[in-house]
Amino acid sequence: MGHGASVRGGFGLADVDLADREKLVELRPRMAKLNPCSMSFGPGEFRNPPAGVRRLAARMRDLDVKPELEIYGTGHLDACLRLYGEGLLDRIGRDGVDFDREEHTDGICAVAAVVDPHDPSPMAVSVPIPAQRFHGRAEELARARLTTCAQIRAESTG
Repeated sequence: MGHGASVRGGFGLADVDLADREKLVELRPRMAKLNPCSMSFGPGEFRNPPAGVRRLAARMRDLDVKPELEIYGTGHLDACLRLYGEGLLDRIGRDGVDFDREEHTDGICAVAAVVDPHDPSPMAVSVPIPAQRFHGRAEELARARLTTCAQIRAESTG
């Protein structure tokens, strides 16, 4: 997997057990799906036991693989917030910002920043931008997002 590659799945990976999906992350794609909970699809089951999800999230963090969180309901959101609280989804927390460098859509990049990294239910500001206006300006755009988040924090604590 090279620069910009990602491991995507969805229904096609429902028949692949977690151990085999973990092996895909070892290829070090820039991004891979992370399903925080088990799900049923018709007669089938997509198993994501909590211990396995934590192990996969930690390995993704260690390899600097960006998790594409699959959130289908509030239970999934709660599970992701717990992973974040445990430091397993800390890429954006570590730097305060994160980038999408055409990982979702060719020609579109984005810069995201956490409004208040100490909030137990963090919110983020994400701004998409055409790739030609992004490349070479990532740090400048990151500083602008962090400034925006600081302004939001100041106004909300008033």
